[in-house]
Amino acid sequence: MKFGDDIDVIESLRECIDTSTFLTTIENVNKGIFYKKKLRLLTDSEIKILDNNGNIATDWKEIFVSEKFKPEPIIGCTFLGKAVIGCLEGEVNINGIPHPSGLINSTFYNVQIDDGVLVKNVMTIASITIMNGASIVNCHTVSHGEDNHFGIGKELSLAIENGGRELKIFPEINIDVARIICSRRNDKKLLADYETLVGEYRDKSESPWSIVMQNAKIWNCAKVINFFLGEGAILDNVCCVKNSVIISSDEEPATIEDGAYVSDSVVQWGCHISTGAIIRNSIFTEYSSATLNAKVLDSLIGSNTEIAEGEATSSLVGSFVGFHHQALLISAFWPEGKGNISYGANIGSNHTGKEPDQEIWPGEGTFFGLGSSVKFPTDFTQGPYSIIATGVLALAQKMMFPFSLINNPSLTISDISPGFNELIPAWVLTDNIFTIWRNVEKYKARNKAKRITIKYDIFRPSIIDKMLDARKRLNSIEQIKSIYTEKEIQGLGKNYMLEKNRQKAIDVYAFYAKYYCLNEMYREIMQLIDMRKEKITASSLYAPEQKNKVWQHALSIWDELVGTKDIVENLKKLIDIKHDIAMRVKDCKGKDDVRGKKIIRDYEHSHVSADNNKFVCHSFDDAQRFANEVEGIIKHLA
Repeated sequence: MKFGDDIDVIESLRECIDTSTFLTTIENVNKGIFYKKKLRLLTDSEIKILDNNGNIATDWKEIFVSEKFKPEPIIGCTFLGKAVIGCLEGEVNINGIPHPSGLINSTFYNVQIDDGVLVKNVMTIASITIMNGASIVNCHTVSHGEDNHFGIGKELSLAIENGGRELKIFPEINIDVARIICSRRNDKKLLADYETLVGEYRDKSESPWSIVMQNAKIWNCAKVINFFLGEGAILDNVCCVKNSVIISSDEEPATIEDGAYVSDSVVQWGCHISTGAIIRNSIFTEYSSATLNAKVLDSLIGSNTEIAEGEATSSLVGSFVGFHHQALLISAFWPEGKGNISYGANIGSNHTGKEPDQEIWPGEGTFFGLGSSVKFPTDFTQGPYSIIATGVLALAQKMMFPFSLINNPSLTISDISPGFNELIPAWVLTDNIFTIWRNVEKYKARNKAKRITIKYDIFRPSIIDKMLDARKRLNSIEQIKSIYTEKEIQGLGKNYMLEKNRQKAIDVYAFYAKYYCLNEMYREIMQLIDMRKEKITASSLYAPEQKNKVWQHALSIWDELVGTKDIVENLKKLIDIKHDIAMRVKDCKGKDDVRGKKIIRDYEHSHVSADNNKFVCHSFDDAQRFANEVEGIIKHLA
């Protein structure tokens, strides 16, 4: 099921309980996988064949089989206690090689084995239900543990390591549910209702069996205990998986492999855990991953986010966060995601010497540079898409300027603390717009999530409001000075700002807010054309009673930023702005060419120039395509 920004968590969770395929599977397995089919005891001739094939049992009368059962595929096995076995016909694919179904050289205790299963060379399989087409090969221990609820209902301490934003887990949980439950701690009724429903979910999940679903695979594993392994999921050469739920499907298989360790966790559709990653008491939502000895503890990881080499502890990490090197993230509340943590970044100053009770709210698109370090508590949520530059040590603060750069100080100022950094508001828009345009295309191309809505537009109402609020504060100074701090301009945090950068930010915030307004106008016109409105007039287009909420928002700031309501004139302005932005994208990337040629002797022969960069070219192609399209619209309006 899908969740969204304005979800009713309680109603969504009720619906989840009613429709969960996980809970339906548990209910059916508890009844017995052959409860609708007739079972029988082994015949004397079947027992003789089993004996001749080297099989032994404490009591053959404890073995029940389906009507079409044949004993020949069972070789060299030991049956301790009860077993229910289906028809072992067909083939199972292992690494591209078809293997005939069967039970070979393995020991079973209290198992349910469906049709078409392959189990081979497994020392112990205990209290396991294996569904049709599944395979368990070359393993030491595959068994059910003492927890009959697979860890459902356990608490994660997100954002605050020693508690305060706890979250009880269930298998289908996602970032939106976590965001709301963790951030609305004053809504006691919501929290109580949520806890009650998760408790109900937990009760329904109780089972004396661990479950291997259809076409799932457990190969070359040392220890797999107390688990639910979803349809098509793969465990291959894992160190250990225990007390965990892996939600999966044949179309979106979850994979855990190559020395990974997973305990007390949920791993969802399309996730990939591999190469020595350690996952404990965490949730990986759809298409997230952990690789290269990553360590993820007590955290929830959003879709399309990869943790590689680094450590995340007690953190709620949203979608599309790049975490590709050795770095540290502790006690972060970051549901917006879309950011980056560079090598050596130390985002973990949550301990005051008294308790580990501090937190950081990075905000959407925050980029933590190489070796940067941020002290807690910190809130960057009102400054989305900002960059903490390489080597910066940032003091605890609330910074409220979108698209900014926090850099090491360029000046020594006698009456400002030496711990203050320099803040350049809107620097990403003035000097690094290439990054913004590249990110939009990157998110669109790489998104695989199907159960949560990813917002690709960076210039959207919530971001524009933050830009305009920042612009208002920059404009509302009492006296022009060469240098400003938080005393003069709210939201600068523990940083100073130069007057020349204040002026540039005011202009560029207005430029991109104007672009947003005109772009929403264009979208509204296209929608009206699609609806086959015979005539589009200024009075109908700019009418205050618009159904489109985003267009309503653009209209609410229109007079300040655009002014005129001449449709043709505004469309032509938008053509010019689109081309202007393409030039800014090219100029931004072109700075790399100029610098690189000065430093590296064959730079131009080994790097793609700005003129040929695919994102630069796409920007110009998009601007030209748009111009051609708008010319057609103008003729239509005429």
